Amino acid sequence: WLCLRYICDMDCGDPGVDSAAYATCVKGWMVEQEKATDATWTLMSAALVFIMQAGFGLVEAGSIPSRGTQTILLKNALDVSIVAIGWYMFGYSLYRNGGNGFIGDLSGVFLDPSENSVDFFFTWTFSAASATIISGAVAGRIKFFPYLIVSFIVGSFAFPLAAHWAWATNGWAYKLGFIDFAGSGVVHIMGGFGALTATAIVGARSNRFVWDTDEGGFVDKMPRGHSIILTFVGTMLLWFGWLGFNGGSTRGVSNGKFIVAATCVTNTCMATASSILSSGIYMIIFDGKLSLWDTLNSALAGLVAITAGCATMAPWGSIITGVLAAYTFRVSKKGVSMLKLDDPVDAFSVHGSCGFLGILLTALLSKSHLIDRAYGPNFLGEFHQGRQFGVQLAGGLAMILVAVVSVGFVLILCRLYRKDVVRLSYAAEMRGTDYALFGDYAYPDFKQQVSSKRRKWTASNRFQRFRKSAGRTLSSTNPSRRHNKPVIVDELEMRNLSRLSRTSTNRQSKRGKASPETMPSTSKVMYATKLDLGGVEMKAIEWKAASETRMSPTNDSTKARSTVKAPHRRSASTLARNILPPGSLQIIRKDRQSLKTDTPIIFPEKEEKNPKASSSEHSPTTSTLVKSNEVTITVD
Repeated sequence: WLCLRYICDMDCGDPGVDSAAYATCVKGWMVEQEKATDATWTLMSAALVFIMQAGFGLVEAGSIPSRGTQTILLKNALDVSIVAIGWYMFGYSLYRNGGNGFIGDLSGVFLDPSENSVDFFFTWTFSAASATIISGAVAGRIKFFPYLIVSFIVGSFAFPLAAHWAWATNGWAYKLGFIDFAGSGVVHIMGGFGALTATAIVGARSNRFVWDTDEGGFVDKMPRGHSIILTFVGTMLLWFGWLGFNGGSTRGVSNGKFIVAATCVTNTCMATASSILSSGIYMIIFDGKLSLWDTLNSALAGLVAITAGCATMAPWGSIITGVLAAYTFRVSKKGVSMLKLDDPVDAFSVHGSCGFLGILLTALLSKSHLIDRAYGPNFLGEFHQGRQFGVQLAGGLAMILVAVVSVGFVLILCRLYRKDVVRLSYAAEMRGTDYALFGDYAYPDFKQQVSSKRRKWTASNRFQRFRKSAGRTLSSTNPSRRHNKPVIVDELEMRNLSRLSRTSTNRQSKRGKASPETMPSTSKVMYATKLDLGGVEMKAIEWKAASETRMSPTNDSTKARSTVKAPHRRSASTLARNILPPGSLQIIRKDRQSLKTDTPIIFPEKEEKNPKASSSEHSPTTSTLVKSNEVTITVD
């Protein structure tokens, strides 16, 4: 009665009710209900995928120094915004069915998506996720405008192209039987290899790979992230959103799709759990200690790898995928470090390498009956693992090519236009991208500490403290007591080093305080730095005159003067160039925060002979360049 009266608008008491019309009415109503149910499921899943943007932001913010927190969060917000506009303009039109096997037609440019609003919204969240992956890889040194161009190109051109190949019914990869159910290749290969390309072109952070004389090569000084809590919360948010990422790719729950969705979320959790456990076992056996950073990244690696085959694998296959993903992540991370590529959040190791692994494992671990249930019985016909592996390999390599070309073209074009248009200057990088962009830091306490330290010293008293500390450090005979920390001076103070020294001596002389007992034994101290790639850990070299300073009275008994000349009349920069390798000199800047002394090092002695003395003997007033201290300068 309810069906007839309120759905089909028929009179229950009418004996002439047409049974065929009634059946048609009921069938149409059931179809509408199925569409509504599928749309609800897809929209809810898209909302979970959108929450992943918060997870990406927290993971990236926690994995970098605090001075770039605001910038990385703003990048994530702008990724979503700029890709949304591009997706509406032409991205969705390039992705959807139509056109040819390589690209969709442009008939849907600025198309009103009201008829396909559900699909439009769902695919847009995937496109934004692909573009966001790149932001963490170049955090801390890329300029804002070039990054926005890269994000727009990846989200509006590169991703729609790959999505059309793999997901559109007329795409060339789809026709060959390419399996990428939720986007290990379409989303994560695009983002991961785009991140690798951007990292290679932009270059490493100035404090990442530092030349070490003792080691005889570059040392990886990976700056630690400032908040493991943010990274943990972000990882759990990503895991939660991934359930909608994989489960929502069924685009509904009607007609048995709910079984496929349940398979997707189950395999997602199994792969993630096995990846975390296998990562812990690996660290205990090979590293001897645990790392929460690597554990969380291993969890993300398992999520990325299972995304392609989440609907076509059995649970045991997903467990194997998670284990292999954890080890692939560790190997890839070491390889990236060996190539001196700086990836602060391991975007390539997590998304690029593990995404490609997931594409290949789908051919080896998928089951034919699960493929038929997910794609339909006529998708592949007869399943052959060897042929399927070739299809998966071809599809993955094609997506890698698109990612590398799209990102590389934009950044290389920007660098050809002007070299400094892509990367921040060294000073801006050391101050932090937050200060360069916002003029402020995310954490007020950090700003107050920096400001108070900068206001504490004037040029004169900074020099006095530096000279006294350096003198005590160099004159100490016990290496364990060489802990005095010289105050850092900037380039301007270095240029005025001799002038300040002479001014201080003259003032003491006028006050009657200058005497052989009160004058310091150091006649002159030179200070320079050895710095490769602008690194934070730098070699600071201190010079000291070995001979004692002798004071002789002048005509005025209340004055005194020094009879010892400095060993070199050149600047500290010139002295450093004579000892340090070419291209490795950088002046110490004021924004260094902490110092610690290390084992003393010995440089070749340089002697200045007294012209009045014989060739075999040194004058008592001759200054000789002798032992130096090695000071490691570390910036938080």
